[in-house]
Amino acid sequence: MGAAEEYLQLAETRFGLALMNAPIGVPLVSLDGTFLHTNPCLARILGHTNEDLLTCTFPAAHPPRRPRRRPPTGRRLPRRPS
Repeated sequence: MGAAEEYLQLAETRFGLALMNAPIGVPLVSLDGTFLHTNPCLARILGHTNEDLLTCTFPAAHPPRRPRRRPPTGRRLPRRPS
């Protein structure tokens, strides 16, 4: 194995360890939104397993946001007294 191949292998190992041990959720996502790789923290945040996440696309894994509720008139509600 040449020096360049050894360096590449070392870099890939370091990247994989950093990804798997990151204290934040880190996904690798393809251009079409398919998860290529996820770390345990992301799975815990989204409430899925890593295996489940790898079978779906990003928008399907993230729960949709609920729209803000506004009064029918479009005006803001008065502030509650403290």
